[in-house]
Amino acid sequence: MSEASENKPGESLTAQAIEVAIRVGLVLILAVWAFKIISPFINPVLWGVILAVAFYPLFLKVSAKLGNRRKLVGVLFILCSVSVLIVPSVILIDHSIDGVHELADTWKEGKLHVPPPAEKVRDWPVIGEKAYQTWSDFSENFRETSKKFAPQIKHLSTVLLGMITGVGGTLLGFTVSLILAGVFMISGESCVKFLHVLAKRLVGARGEELVALTTGTIRGVALGVVGTACIQGLAAGIGCALVGVPMPALWGFLVLMLGIMQLPPLIVLGPVAAYVFSVTEGISATLFLIWAIIINFGDGVLKPMLMGRGVDAPMLVILIGAIGGMLSSGIMGLFIGAVVVALLYKLFMAWLELQQEADEEAESLETAAE
Repeated sequence: MSEASENKPGESLTAQAIEVAIRVGLVLILAVWAFKIISPFINPVLWGVILAVAFYPLFLKVSAKLGNRRKLVGVLFILCSVSVLIVPSVILIDHSIDGVHELADTWKEGKLHVPPPAEKVRDWPVIGEKAYQTWSDFSENFRETSKKFAPQIKHLSTVLLGMITGVGGTLLGFTVSLILAGVFMISGESCVKFLHVLAKRLVGARGEELVALTTGTIRGVALGVVGTACIQGLAAGIGCALVGVPMPALWGFLVLMLGIMQLPPLIVLGPVAAYVFSVTEGISATLFLIWAIIINFGDGVLKPMLMGRGVDAPMLVILIGAIGGMLSSGIMGLFIGAVVVALLYKLFMAWLELQQEADEEAESLETAAE
């Protein structure tokens, strides 16, 4: 009897440990399973939340002017934003496909001709002489010269094909995000209430401050960084189109990416301006260079106007977020990463400030007690 009574506590602990392990295992299985199910929607939902937070003040103003008809304003936001996104994208894709077909037909017929380079190309720094020679070779005998660069052309074609195939998924993701942003803004009051309850549950009495900091940072970075980059990219694309630069949408998009990464647009627009000077004469090239300089330094004016005070984040933080987001989640990650990492940085700094305030308060109490 004594041996049986001695074994009971150990057996009970073992049974409890097994039961806890089974429960934890089941919860982990369900969590992993749920994550796999919702993982394709994480980026669109996250970007939808960012857009909703960024445009919610404007949504409230428009809704108030229309008699607080929130559903109507939300539907109008979805229709207008989706139209602005889809219509230019469809036109751009259609033109790109037509251009590829035309290029293929010209190649098959042997009529593909590259105009000879201007002498100014030789004056380009570092790459001038080599660029002039290669350009001349393609101009004189395109078919034979292209055979020399067959591996590079094949690699470039593969990269371009991958980019084109990814456009559809990215476009769908942005469309879903815009629809979700409209839905979130329509139910804005309940969403705000949920955020306050969650923040209070996480950090207690300072939950209100956490919500204010979070919304301010998201709104500031989304409008100040992403919004400024979008304006710069649009201006760059329009400028390239006006002076006849091939593929103006591509250069505008590259400028947009540099803007989000907090890098100067002249990295792209400088070589484009050199190209414009090499193929055109007169005032148009000079005006384009001036336009490129305005775009490059325009963020110094736009960003303070769009970004609220006290929500600025270091350039390196936004750069890491943008590049990391793009590497992990593609084009949409470029936008999301910059905002999310900047938000985490601001929350981390706020946490450090709270700890510093607590330490100072403790020191003051100790001093007063002495």
